[in-house]
Amino acid sequence: MSEPSWASIEKGALHHVGKEVHVRTPINQGEGRNMHVTYLVVTGGIETRRRYSEFQWLYNRVLTEAPGAYVPIIPHKRTALIGEAKFSPEFVEERRMNLEYFLQGVFQIPLILDICPSLKVFLTAGDEELEAAKKEVEAGNPSLVSTTDMNDDTDNVAEAKKGFGNLLAKAKTATQTRLGNMELLETKEEDEIAAIKLYFSRLDVHVKEMITAAEKLIKTTSDRLGATNDLGVKVAEWKFSRDDFLDNTYGPEGRLLDDHQEIPKMMSAFAHFTEDIRLTMEHQSALERERLEQGLHKLALDVTAFKRSLNTRKKLQYAYTTKENQIKQLKKQLNVGKKNNIDKVSAELHDLEKSSSILKVKFEECSVRVTKEATRVRPIVEDKLKGCLREYANIQVSYGEKVRESWSKIMPSLNEEEDSGEPDATGKLTTIQLSEADSGAIHPPPAAAPPPLPPTESEFPDVLPNDEEEKPGSEE
Repeated sequence: MSEPSWASIEKGALHHVGKEVHVRTPINQGEGRNMHVTYLVVTGGIETRRRYSEFQWLYNRVLTEAPGAYVPIIPHKRTALIGEAKFSPEFVEERRMNLEYFLQGVFQIPLILDICPSLKVFLTAGDEELEAAKKEVEAGNPSLVSTTDMNDDTDNVAEAKKGFGNLLAKAKTATQTRLGNMELLETKEEDEIAAIKLYFSRLDVHVKEMITAAEKLIKTTSDRLGATNDLGVKVAEWKFSRDDFLDNTYGPEGRLLDDHQEIPKMMSAFAHFTEDIRLTMEHQSALERERLEQGLHKLALDVTAFKRSLNTRKKLQYAYTTKENQIKQLKKQLNVGKKNNIDKVSAELHDLEKSSSILKVKFEECSVRVTKEATRVRPIVEDKLKGCLREYANIQVSYGEKVRESWSKIMPSLNEEEDSGEPDATGKLTTIQLSEADSGAIHPPPAAAPPPLPPTESEFPDVLPNDEEEKPGSEE
């Protein structure tokens, strides 16, 4: 039988691809209910179109063919969008970025082109031969986990449909009932892996708590935004009520006769500039959500991805331990069994030893890979945390300056006094800025105010008569 064209690619050609890969140019294909989006995968001289489900297939295969490797998670978003809404540019672009991030992460796995034949299929198989090529690599190395389990963070071994997966499914049942009575088999990396597991488990908690804190911070910005807007609206309403009062009291010329015409100007300016501040804080809140909250969510996915590599090792450890214990039980049966059962038990023992040998190799390879991946991945997640915090700090500095600038525009109206001087070049009256006062600038002192007149009883009818006023110290 002739080999498929994807397999006839020159031996070693994929090694020249390097670590550069991009996902570009999503387009809609098909019609009606068969419409779907395909994405152009570009690496070196290779270009191929793949749909979302084929990226998911590759994700599952990498977990199987490189157990213990850090594989970036493809966010699986169940959306209520129907019809053409599912093909909106915003949704498709976000998915494209997620798929590119996943594929670039796969290319960073050491020796991935050597240990992952499914990647070769994904990159080189044509549309007509893709399904046959997928089945061929699956038969050669059945999945350790099913597609439905690839987003599951539990310790349960997934049920596979056939082959090697069935062995793990049986191991799952045995593990659940007998794990407490048997000692798990280990590798020489056990202590190091225990430390790695503890660190990433703590990271998982830390990042989730940081997400909660980020949500509170963003809500604070949103609350300030709403309160600032309410303040400006109420000042504008006060001006309206004031103008209405003057019109009703003094007639159409009432506002012109007003002795405090700087007040309505201040009110208008305040309402106008609080709108500027509201818009500035709206932008700030949106950036905080994008750069900090969403950045932390992506970081949480990276931590979860590494926890899955540890989880894969644990599944292999359970399965291998279970097989070895089953082998011990069968050997006991051979020693005491009847002659007519010896052949049957021997055949079953042979199958178990074969599958146990496969599990042992995978378990040991996975253990080594987990320790190496921890060394590679730890700086990645720590740098991402640094990036999130840096972005948030930059937002606070940048928008703090913008908010102060907006408030400074209001100050002239708040400082403005009657007959405060000639208009400046912009037509606004010049005022004494707070910054000048803070710098120690000398200004003419204000005119002394006349002494206040003593209040009369008619002005304060609620004041007690002198003979009824409480005297200091009279209270017991």
